[in-house]
Amino acid sequence: MQRLRSHCDVLALVTTEPWQHNIRLDDVPLRYPSEVPSLYRRLSIDCLVIATEDDRLEIERATADDAHWQPQWRVGESLLEELDAGDRRR
Repeated sequence: MQRLRSHCDVLALVTTEPWQHNIRLDDVPLRYPSEVPSLYRRLSIDCLVIATEDDRLEIERATADDAHWQPQWRVGESLLEELDAGDRRR
């Protein structure tokens, strides 16, 4: 989380566990996968960072009825490697 936050704003994290909904982790709210399209549009998000492709599938399953959003997906570890490499080149 610290590495990601050093490069971008983390606006929400996704959870499927009902008892975790709307709690905060490092001051970032946990949301359901079905809330992602609305957050994506409302907050003008540049990309969705996922830990694994399974996370992407979970969000896509929960949002199958909302075909009006086309997110840019990034896998967290590869995104961080790119961002860290860019920092080293500066």
